[in-house]
Amino acid sequence: MAVGSMSGLYIGASGLMTNQNALNTTAHNLANVDTAGYSRQQVLLGDALYVNLRQGNNNNNFFAGTGTHFIKVRQVRDQFLDTAYRDENGRLSFYQAQANALTEVEYYFAEMDGSTFSDNLTGFRNSVEELKKDSLSLATRGSLVSAAVSVMNQAKEISNQLKGYQLNLNETILKRVDRINEIANEILDLNKQISKAESNRIDTANDLRDTRNHLLDELSSYIDITTKEEEDGSVLVFAEGLELVSEIRTFKMGTAPEEANDDLVKPIWLDYDNMDVFQFDRIPNISTSTDVGELKGLMMARGSVTPTYQDIPVKPENATDAELVAYKEACEKYNQTIEPYAIANVIAEFDQLVHGIVTTINDLLCPNVALKEDVTLADGTTLAKGTMVLDVANAPVGQGEGNNVPGTELFSRKGYERYEKVTAADGTEYYVFQEEDPGNYDSLYTADRLEVNPDVLQNYNLIPLSDLMGGENQAVLDALLNKWDSAFAKLNPNSETSCDFQDYYRAMVDEFANKCKSHTKMVERQSLTVNDVDTQRQQTIGTSSDEELTNLIKFHQAYNASSRYVTVVSEMLEHIIERLGA
Repeated sequence: MAVGSMSGLYIGASGLMTNQNALNTTAHNLANVDTAGYSRQQVLLGDALYVNLRQGNNNNNFFAGTGTHFIKVRQVRDQFLDTAYRDENGRLSFYQAQANALTEVEYYFAEMDGSTFSDNLTGFRNSVEELKKDSLSLATRGSLVSAAVSVMNQAKEISNQLKGYQLNLNETILKRVDRINEIANEILDLNKQISKAESNRIDTANDLRDTRNHLLDELSSYIDITTKEEEDGSVLVFAEGLELVSEIRTFKMGTAPEEANDDLVKPIWLDYDNMDVFQFDRIPNISTSTDVGELKGLMMARGSVTPTYQDIPVKPENATDAELVAYKEACEKYNQTIEPYAIANVIAEFDQLVHGIVTTINDLLCPNVALKEDVTLADGTTLAKGTMVLDVANAPVGQGEGNNVPGTELFSRKGYERYEKVTAADGTEYYVFQEEDPGNYDSLYTADRLEVNPDVLQNYNLIPLSDLMGGENQAVLDALLNKWDSAFAKLNPNSETSCDFQDYYRAMVDEFANKCKSHTKMVERQSLTVNDVDTQRQQTIGTSSDEELTNLIKFHQAYNASSRYVTVVSEMLEHIIERLGA
């Protein structure tokens, strides 16, 4: 009777305590229904000890329960869904970073000051056609110069914007590296707090765990991570296969200049001997699960170099075996270091177009020829056989007295003359062509270095479109139109078709647009996958106000029932004591 009566009070009290804990947990869930990253919490209850009242027949014991007891408040999460979400979210961020960059760059080829680059190319061709009608007119010559200025200004604007966007991506990369380090430090601090709070093996630091999981979700969008939870509740974090957060420290990430371009930066591991964070010896792809993380996506969009037309291999005509081997190696390098990187690739392709337009026109207005033998100069030096010089005998000239000189190019390299005038020992003057030198950036006919010849801007009559008699040089005008409409180059070594200037530009824009659409579609598909996984995850960790209100009513009623039970037992004991006293 003693056990039955006194334990009755304990049974009721245990009901009060456990239901009070359940009510507190339910209220906590309701208060965080709209809190980002919050995981639903659940009270686990268990049976209290049973008391063996007596030994029955045939070894049948008679037990009496002593109530219920609170085990713990657990966090309702599915580790498998967390891992799946972070993997898919990282993949989404990888393609989203590239899609955003490509979409931004697409606008550079669209409307600028009311006209597209393609319109300006058409305008230039039309000005050449007008010249065929009357190349001696200053009005038609001025129209050609005006068209050339429009083409050049827009070419430089597009080129500068492309290169400027590469630098803008640098800033985003720096911010992401800093944020990764911040998150790593925050996770390490949370690990210490969680381990301390859970050291008694009873309490569970669920709110701290929610904060940590929220940080891990964010981190997974920046870089490919894996995690491992230790017995003390701390979490080890690995990024790109290397430890980022250990039990006692974090491993810092930093940036360093790219080897091929000091203006661009790359992520490195400061605590791993400055090793590169990403190894791009193999291009990231879905089959190897290496297409994960915004940081890597930014690198893929930007590229590690700012190329010029020289970085696009061109197969030599009548190539020797050695030249073919060199060309093949150049193609492999191009396909590894430029082609996969959308912005770097379009910079190279666009520069090849600008270079092709400029050199084609200049070479027709100022034709060169190779010396057939060595020439001794007045200063005793020698011009070697094969040196390129102005073909004075066949070159067109400007019109009018004082202007009828050859060798005036339409497009110039800033601060770098096309020819160096020298005199031979016999008094003959040669105009030595200052060829493009891959080792000297200033010598290149690349968009950054180009301008319409300042001399031509001051005097349209200097444009070499006349013959030595002062008449129109129709052969040059015909050649300008024919060359404009003839194939001059392939878009890149992977293309099958050579294009003229207009078709080349259209092919380049179409190729870029296709890349943009491809990444955009990938983002759309991946978003569906992420949303699907997150929906499943939210069904587990999400808090439903209707469900929690139902639990609130249930635990409140159970608390009231326990309270009434205690009252009844108390009154019963009081009655027994009074009877015994009587």
